[in-house]
Amino acid sequence: MGLHWPNYITRDTLTLPENTRGEIDLGFGQPSREAELIRRTRHGGPAYRQDNIAVWAIIRHVAHGGPAWAWVSSFSRHSNGRGAYLALRTHYFGDSYTTRAVTKADATIEKPPLGWKSEELPTREVL
Repeated sequence: MGLHWPNYITRDTLTLPENTRGEIDLGFGQPSREAELIRRTRHGGPAYRQDNIAVWAIIRHVAHGGPAWAWVSSFSRHSNGRGAYLALRTHYFGDSYTTRAVTKADATIEKPPLGWKSEELPTREVL
């Protein structure tokens, strides 16, 4: 068995399904066995601690010395992989970052290529 990402550590909710309000039965065979294990694995105990440290090691290896390190360095003291993952997800996939990225992309698209004059570009009606 190869190295795998412990998905249960990075799931959104900490509560187990039997304690989650509004939980709906998806029908026979749903969710899959793997999805059900991810949903039901507890966030506690020695196995969780070991997996959380493993997630931290992966994130540290990727982020250390780069721009993402500022967002995850505070999690190094306790090797908190879940906290580091959630911090990265919030920063890079949160509303403010995506809005900034879309605005930058729009500005790039609207700027004419080098050597072109804006009146030479096709208009939206032509496209």
